[in-house]
Amino acid sequence: MSRSPAELLQPYLLEVPPRPEFVTTARLFAGTITRQHGFHDAVDDVKLAVSEAVSALITISEHSTPISLEVKRKGDGLSFVLTCNHAGVIIESVTDPEGTVRGLDLVRAIIPSLDVTYEQGVTITFEVSH
Repeated sequence: MSRSPAELLQPYLLEVPPRPEFVTTARLFAGTITRQHGFHDAVDDVKLAVSEAVSALITISEHSTPISLEVKRKGDGLSFVLTCNHAGVIIESVTDPEGTVRGLDLVRAIIPSLDVTYEQGVTITFEVSH
């Protein structure tokens, strides 16, 4: 079932438990919305960004504070806001044994708008546009 133009302007909300098995749920949710709004070229980048953001938030949540994901239209693009209301500092850059950068720094390389703020927990935001 497709959404009406007015419904497409409403934010999409998802809340997941801070456990690794829910990374895929958030990733598919974000990818589906991105595709539904016609950002076909950004689907894989968004799915990667959401996977890395949720994984980073899981590390500080102490498996008790849910992670929320809000997606909404913003101008000619989409805005993604991921929040964990648990205080903590996330590790933004991880280098694997082969020297490949992973984590939020990897996402920043493909989505420069990615930002992390530490007010009332941790919020990770990014945007995609045509």
